[in-house]
Amino acid sequence: MRPYVTINAAMSLDGRLALNTGEQTRLSSDEDMARVKELRNSVGAILVGVGTVISDDPRLSPNEDVVRIVLDTNGRTPEDALVMKAPPRTLIALGPTASMDAPEGVIVRNYPLDGDLVDIRMVLRDLGAMDIREMLVEGGGTVISEFLRRGLFDVLQVFVADRIIGGKAVSLATGEGAFTMDDMVDLEFVESRRLDGGVLLVYRCPG
Repeated sequence: MRPYVTINAAMSLDGRLALNTGEQTRLSSDEDMARVKELRNSVGAILVGVGTVISDDPRLSPNEDVVRIVLDTNGRTPEDALVMKAPPRTLIALGPTASMDAPEGVIVRNYPLDGDLVDIRMVLRDLGAMDIREMLVEGGGTVISEFLRRGLFDVLQVFVADRIIGGKAVSLATGEGAFTMDDMVDLEFVESRRLDGGVLLVYRCPG
């Protein structure tokens, strides 16, 4: 059984996650950051893509019990990245032919590909076997898009900031996107809540 998956993101009103330079930008208000901190402390694992590790170098360690997961098809996680420092534990999910040296406390596993990304279903299966019941997905846009497109999530929480970035900055769901009506990702609305600096939208996976 896979973990209960919550996707969390903060975006501008026009759906952008970062500046056009790719530089990390804080879109969450203090009130939303408090919500995210509580959310991070409630889960057993936090997952990001390697692009987020390279651009933001997050620690992903709200406590020493959480498991950090990095989807890294080609083994690009820097040796000095904060997620490589223990504790807590880290799982680097590599593609089938990638390899990397990792310090003690970092688990490196190879997975088959599903498209251009490691097979998320296989990663979730292993996390379930590790007795992880709840997991948080924090980005980036490609990873979020794959979880959404495959219906491998339970709840989507998005803080929409009172800001517009514009241009061609990375969006909440990147990738090829929908070419037909059937390709679109359906969501079930749960609630909206006004927070300082924006609005929190909560959706459920209808499946």
